[in-house]
Amino acid sequence: GVKVESTLIKSIASSKDLQKALSSAAHAKRLAESRLIGAQAGVDTTKLMRAVDILNTSIAMQIRYLETMTAMAKGPGAKVILYQLNMETANNSRL
Repeated sequence: GVKVESTLIKSIASSKDLQKALSSAAHAKRLAESRLIGAQAGVDTTKLMRAVDILNTSIAMQIRYLETMTAMAKGPGAKVILYQLNMETANNSRL
């Protein structure tokens, strides 16, 4: 008997239909991936816009102001820190 250990393929001839089908499958995959990336970017943008809306409220600004003042007070040395109080917000907080 003859035992074949390896073969070498020099070229493969495929039909135009097969080449077109393989090409269109690859194109469809890339198109689907790009649509998925675009959709994810839209979702991320929406989340960021909601976060911006929340952070642009006066309450959020006051919280950031107080956090900054607290951080400054924790530093070394004596300090006098004057807090700005928005009377409209103070009146609303009593409700």
